[in-house]
Amino acid sequence: MRNGSYQYTVDLSQRICSCRNWQSSEIPCAHACAVMYHLGLQPDDYLHEYYHIETYKKAYSFPM
Repeated sequence: MRNGSYQYTVDLSQRICSCRNWQSSEIPCAHACAVMYHLGLQPDDYLHEYYHIETYKKAYSFPM
């Protein structure tokens, strides 16, 4: 992916981008999302399970 004068390499199978934002946050960066949309894929499918609604509901399902 090219952004102005910068070029980033995205590897969807390893979930990495050369900007390193995806690796550090586990949330697909803008470069990865652009590639996913170009290929007709959904970024939600590449989101770490920690950020899924089901994980949130499971974590807070017990009474305090």
